[in-house]
Amino acid sequence: MVHIGTSPTSRKAMQIAATGRAVLVYERDRDGACVVARCSARLLDDVETRRRYFMPMWRAFWPAGPDDAEFVVVRCEPDTLEVWDARRAVTPQPFGLRSARMVRTDGTWRAD
Repeated sequence: MVHIGTSPTSRKAMQIAATGRAVLVYERDRDGACVVARCSARLLDDVETRRRYFMPMWRAFWPAGPDDAEFVVVRCEPDTLEVWDARRAVTPQPFGLRSARMVRTDGTWRAD
């Protein structure tokens, strides 16, 4: 599970509300690595959840903190992961043409 913050009026929030999906991308340049997580996603705006996941550095965006009306939590549950890690040789054959892929079905991850 990944929890991030956003504004309930952002394009991101509107797309998640409409589709129930999100794509998260993480990159680590020094290792030549990245992961793409395709997720089911939903917006959570109850006070308890907002306070639980709010990060102090986010005050730059939401000065009132987790109680800011312009702050909601996005809960992302990955169902597909695509990984590329050149340093650790996580690059399936043929080298360089595709990423390693994992798919979660009924709570179990398997190589795809």
